[in-house]
Amino acid sequence: GCLNNCSAHLGQGQCRGDRTNATCLCKVGFTGDDCSKSACPAGCSGHGVCEQKDDGAAACRCDRGFGGPSGDCSQRICVDGCGESLGRGKCDEALGICTCQFV
Repeated sequence: GCLNNCSAHLGQGQCRGDRTNATCLCKVGFTGDDCSKSACPAGCSGHGVCEQKDDGAAACRCDRGFGGPSGDCSQRICVDGCGESLGRGKCDEALGICTCQFV
């Protein structure tokens, strides 16, 4: 059988297969051997690490230079605002890179 019946009592997964070769099929938003863990948005897009919070929720810890409005680490972002407040740089938001401005 499947480990913890794939958390089916919580509506998080279903057990597929027979007694000797059973696996969990997790519903969207859940992961793990028994579908008991929350999944991160878009798997952090390959630019971050999925961390489980104490309340059971999951969130991406994005690599430096990546972020995004949904927290999925899918977009390049300008680090530290490119010094724009000091008039030292400008952020190209489409590319997520800084361009220095010489004074």
